[in-house]
Amino acid sequence: MSAATTINTFIMERVVGNKIIKNNIICDREEFMPADSFIYEVIRVKDAVPVFGDEHYFRLIQSNHGAPVGCTLQTFHDNINSLVVANDIRNCNVKILFDSINLYFIFIKSYYPTSEEHTAGAKVITSRFIRSNPNLKIVNHSLRTATDSLMQQFSVKEVLLVSNDNTITEGSRSNVFFVKDNTIFTAPDDIVLCGITRNKVIECIYDLGLAVSFNPVSVNNLASFDGAFLTGTSIDVYNIRQIDNIEYHRADKLITDLLNNFYKKFNLNQ
Repeated sequence: MSAATTINTFIMERVVGNKIIKNNIICDREEFMPADSFIYEVIRVKDAVPVFGDEHYFRLIQSNHGAPVGCTLQTFHDNINSLVVANDIRNCNVKILFDSINLYFIFIKSYYPTSEEHTAGAKVITSRFIRSNPNLKIVNHSLRTATDSLMQQFSVKEVLLVSNDNTITEGSRSNVFFVKDNTIFTAPDDIVLCGITRNKVIECIYDLGLAVSFNPVSVNNLASFDGAFLTGTSIDVYNIRQIDNIEYHRADKLITDLLNNFYKKFNLNQ
């Protein structure tokens, strides 16, 4: 089986609904046949409204090196609305793929932590992985397959990527922050995918009067921090309870306050 077939099969297994958008036209899901290389975005739709839709559109263009992606900003929003109506789905993630020829909008299976899961916190592990072109949203099937396998093997929510210098850059599908006193640490923009949620959460951090240090954290210093959390399209601000064998409890209130501020600032319901 070719790499393209493997990737397409993996995505097809996650498609929700019977209709997709292909080149700005509603089609049956069987019309989904992307090439073996593509850029993509994932947008959360809440109550039929895309969350941070404009930002995702412009990042898609950024991933395409500034070139057109087959639709205007208005058509981008119209496509999401058409997908919602065609499938009668109001709460789900939309994946947008552009393979230089065809532009697709599809609903995909989505996981959203419950309020109880946010309170309990996530268990995650670290593993040595380096993402090439971290600033571009390009499919990396080998990384996804490897980290999915680790998550299943160790029953964890995420795998934090450790670079050759033993610092943690980001999660396999999320950004990560670390809390120490009133300072929040995260890797600098140039070595991670600058997630849309990440950028919005950084605004909320400043709103709470906290400092942000854009410096990666060494995996050897994890025990010195008060807490940590993940950010992402589906998970919002997700408290980390445990990294490898290190547990965190001291920053729970701060992270809860940050999550609540995020929902309030951007008029979002959990």
